[in-house]
Amino acid sequence: MDTEENLELLKKAQVGWFWTGGEQFIQRGLSMLVSLVLARILGPEVFGLIASVAIFINIAQQLINGGISQRVIQKKNAIEDDYLALFWSNLVASLGATAVLAVLSFPVASYFSEPELMPIMIGLAVVLFITNAGRVQEAKLTRQLAFKKLALIQTAATFGGCIVGLVMVFSGYGVWALIGQQLMVAGLRWIMLIIFCPWMPRRLPAFHSVRDLYAFGLPVVTSQCLRSFADQASSVMIAKYFSMGDLGFFNRGSLIPQNLGFSLQLILSRTTFPALSKVHGDPKALARLYTHFLKLSGGMASIIMTGLYMCATDVVVILLGDEWIQSVWYMRVSGIAYAIFIIYGCNLDLLKSIGRTKRLFLYNTITAVLQIAGVGLGWWFGGIKGIVLGDLAGRGIGCLIFMNGVSSVSSVQILDQIFILLKVVASCILFALVIFFIQQGIPALVVRLLAVSVVGSIGLFLYWKWVGKSQELI
Repeated sequence: MDTEENLELLKKAQVGWFWTGGEQFIQRGLSMLVSLVLARILGPEVFGLIASVAIFINIAQQLINGGISQRVIQKKNAIEDDYLALFWSNLVASLGATAVLAVLSFPVASYFSEPELMPIMIGLAVVLFITNAGRVQEAKLTRQLAFKKLALIQTAATFGGCIVGLVMVFSGYGVWALIGQQLMVAGLRWIMLIIFCPWMPRRLPAFHSVRDLYAFGLPVVTSQCLRSFADQASSVMIAKYFSMGDLGFFNRGSLIPQNLGFSLQLILSRTTFPALSKVHGDPKALARLYTHFLKLSGGMASIIMTGLYMCATDVVVILLGDEWIQSVWYMRVSGIAYAIFIIYGCNLDLLKSIGRTKRLFLYNTITAVLQIAGVGLGWWFGGIKGIVLGDLAGRGIGCLIFMNGVSSVSSVQILDQIFILLKVVASCILFALVIFFIQQGIPALVVRLLAVSVVGSIGLFLYWKWVGKSQELI
């Protein structure tokens, strides 16, 4: 692939960043705003209940996804049978996961000694089923690089869900306001995907198409389930051995870093994964595009998380209130964890784009084992904080192992990635020093936070421009 074609792919990816970034800013921003309002009204215990059930919902989501939609996106030429295979496989998996979650709702409620968890888990299982509807339409739009349509769909659905959530909480529905919000988002999204991309299945797929999807997707889904379980290990341990209030503090402390991390990862996967898939046959082009994407996504994520780390106390006091001050420490550690998550996700998407899903399974499994071991050892030696720090250590070591593994099967070398990340760390240290002097010079809390936000926005813009200069190397 020549330089002109590479630049064209990069431009399309940048358009995708713009639209997906705008979508995520609005979607996550509205969702977090509503969640923060609900947090002030409902308190830590309610969010602890939702977080304890979310453990199982997240694992079920990974089982349903199965990596099969990524296979349809990754293929150079997707045919009708591929979409039929995706539709029916997704439908069967969604129905099965929903049924299993409903059956498990009673033993889960008994395990945590919280009878209220049973109807909550059933309600979230229904939300999960509707969330996964429209998977074919989403894959089609992604293959077309129709990021504008996808952004408009998700934004409109989120807006409708937030309205429903607020109406329900002020009407006294309590925890069901959170479920109602998610149900409305999922339903509106499904309807609009069908409107924007009116595809319908007309027959059963050929068996070889289903087999092809799962040959690619089975290693992905297995490893992602392990990672999802590992990611939820901290919540499981806190819910079992501590209180729902403690879990609520941990959950709300992780909220903003998690939303930022997932948003940036979604932007990366939705835009750069299709671009990398188109050049996976050209090692030099792949390395150059990937390097550019890593500089941008890894650098911007780390700078944002640095700002959040430095301002965690101010953010919690303003957005959640003094009763949530215990969340500050969790927010800081989660910020570091989700910066690592972005780097890890970059490497994961690279392996998927070149079709090396067995390697992906291997390194996802290693990282999951390291996380679980870290959580267990952390709990044994350090209680709740030990659990969180153990999880962080497992993520960090796993990411380094993953980076080294990627260098053995692709043209992207680990030293190139480390060199980029060292520059990112230097930028973060500089930004942290600037924030420190702002905090020392401005005593008013709100003014101080606004000043940091303005400086941070300018810093991100300058970083974007600096990374943009590397386009000439592509």
